Amino acid sequence: MNNTESLTEIKIDSLSREESKELLEKIRSEVDEIDIEITELLNRRAQKSELIGRLKQIIGLANYSPAREKEIINNLLKLASPELGTSTLLRIFERIIDESRAIQKRMRD
Repeated sequence: MNNTESLTEIKIDSLSREESKELLEKIRSEVDEIDIEITELLNRRAQKSELIGRLKQIIGLANYSPAREKEIINNLLKLASPELGTSTLLRIFERIIDESRAIQKRMRD
C-alpha cells in the first residue's frame, strides 16, 4: 500500500497482517484528530448557544423554539452520508440541540 492510495481504493482483504496493523493505526490517528476538531466545534457551538440565550432573554423569547430546531434538523439531514445515515445524524443533533437548550437554561437561572 502506498501513501497516495485513498482508503476507498484499498482492497483491505489483500493487505498483509502488518499492513493492516499499520493502516489501523493510521486511521485511528485520523479519528483522534477528527475527535479534536469535533470537540473544538462543539465548544464554539456552546459559546454561540450561550450568546443566543442571552439575546433571547433580552428580546423576551423562550429558550425552546420548535420551528428553529426543525429548520436546523431539516438542513442537516440533507448532509448525511450513506455511512452515517439520517437517523444517526438526527439522534446526534437532537442531543446537541438538547444540550444547547440546557446551556441557555443554565445561563438564565
